[in-house]
Amino acid sequence: MKAYKKLLIILSTAFLLTGCNNADSDKDSKKTSGSETTSQTSNTTGSGSMPPVVPVSEYYKSITDSLSGGPDGDLRKRLTSIIKPYQVPTYSGDGGGYRLTNELQNADEDPNNSSNMIFFYTQESKTKGKSNGAAYWNREHVWPQANSSGCWGQTNAGADMLHIRPTYEDTNLARGNLKYGKVSGSYQTYNGYQYGKIGTYFEPTDQVKGDAARICMYVWVAWHDHSEYSGKFPALTNVFESIATMLEWHLQDTPSQQELNRNNYVQNSNQRNRNPFVDHPEYACRIWGNTNSTTKSLCGM
Repeated sequence: MKAYKKLLIILSTAFLLTGCNNADSDKDSKKTSGSETTSQTSNTTGSGSMPPVVPVSEYYKSITDSLSGGPDGDLRKRLTSIIKPYQVPTYSGDGGGYRLTNELQNADEDPNNSSNMIFFYTQESKTKGKSNGAAYWNREHVWPQANSSGCWGQTNAGADMLHIRPTYEDTNLARGNLKYGKVSGSYQTYNGYQYGKIGTYFEPTDQVKGDAARICMYVWVAWHDHSEYSGKFPALTNVFESIATMLEWHLQDTPSQQELNRNNYVQNSNQRNRNPFVDHPEYACRIWGNTNSTTKSLCGM
């Protein structure tokens, strides 16, 4: 009996070391129905009073050219400190309060039609409505939960407005948990709109590639030092086939007005932060440009 208990302890410890082991199962590739009403723990990540909304120039005022680059450099560390969300929405439910379903409809509102929202992969303008209702739209984890070493779940990074995007349930299911990467062949269509190529990887349309890269870079930087993920934080290659592909897409598909609108909305919400790779695309090469010869060439280093 003692030997059996010892074996259980060893196996449990080994499991804990493999990832964040968030209790929430992966939702990206599974259909759900009805409004979600599961209770949530507090998603407040900051402390003290809510920080004021400041101009973009002041938001990044401590970032200088003298800060060292690289994934573990001073620039990345400073950005991690600056862009830490004050509070992320509650993942479940669609009633009152600060809830992700409600907030995404506003963050992704069509600027030409306030009754509509922009779906991520197809970039269609569709009528606002409850998520997961009548197989309509899902909250797409751009960095799938299954590729997060068990970290994201439905709190913290798993409920971050700058991470989650609305998309058709069926296009969400088609992408599943595939990493982003280059795929040969033709784009798949849904309701007549192209949304991506599917193979070993998932390759979204050109107009979404940069968005996907900047979202994943943001998630990696914003949540890098969070205590919940300490020692188990996933690598960007968990979600991209390579750092080179991520940088290539970022550089080829530059930030759009829609991304800037989302940054502005999120900063004015309780989350109170921004995606720095939308405001300052050059930060990406300062952090990852020196990864290898391909990334150096892409970044002109």
